[in-house]
Amino acid sequence: MSDPSPNSTTSNTPVSAVNLHDTVSARNFFRAQIAQNPKNLTAYLSLAKLLPVLMERERILARAQRLAPDDAMVANALADARELMLQGMTIVPVLHISETINLELDAASDVFAHTSISTELTIIPELVPEPVAVYCPDHPEALALLRCTSCERPMCAHCATMTAVGQICNTCTVARIPDRYKSRLGHQVLTFLFAVSLTGIAIVLASLILPFPFIGPFLFLAGGILTGNLVVATVTRLVKKRGRALVITAGVGVGVASGLVYGFRLLTGRFDLFYLLLIVMFAILAIRNIREQLR
Repeated sequence: MSDPSPNSTTSNTPVSAVNLHDTVSARNFFRAQIAQNPKNLTAYLSLAKLLPVLMERERILARAQRLAPDDAMVANALADARELMLQGMTIVPVLHISETINLELDAASDVFAHTSISTELTIIPELVPEPVAVYCPDHPEALALLRCTSCERPMCAHCATMTAVGQICNTCTVARIPDRYKSRLGHQVLTFLFAVSLTGIAIVLASLILPFPFIGPFLFLAGGILTGNLVVATVTRLVKKRGRALVITAGVGVGVASGLVYGFRLLTGRFDLFYLLLIVMFAILAIRNIREQLR
């Protein structure tokens, strides 16, 4: 027995049972078309556009591509689905059934042209408004194919952050950040001042014990670790904030203080390469300690 051709599908589904505004009914309709004619590529494409789960959409399109490896529409739809999956998406919204109306009608026409079923379905597009393209608020050139699962804001794939409950927008991402990680300019200024003053005092005191033989340089470097701990303790107690911004600010403060101390030494006419190396290592140890504890 020969395989049925793509346009030789028969259907017992009444036209009135296909609700163009109900994605569930539409998906069932196209699944029935695929079951009756496994080579109906239009039904595969229509069903894929109505599936919100990307893994299921990719599976349907991969099946269609095996049937027609050279079909450009199937290849493009499959590439789009896989690109969204690579970006970490698992679910994409099906905004309006009207977006797939043309494919639905093409598939329905294949059925109705070879059956005695009424073609009243073909007048429905006149009653359905054209879909309105929605663009991302942050990237006006990109279509907003996704919506935030928290606030329903439209967004593009670049603005989406994946969470356990779905993709959320940048605004909702910031709103979920704990308050202790939300630092302002005043917090950063205080952190910088604390880092500069504490580092400067620590280097001066450590320089007093540097002349001790053997143990002096090691105690000097240990002062860098202690300075990092002291800066972190002061910032967390007085500023009561933490996060990347304060880590960078404190690191800059440590670097500035180290440069000022060595610059003052140069002004007094004392150039010591070994002392410069110790100060650099002192600053590195302090910044590393700050980054590990204050981030």
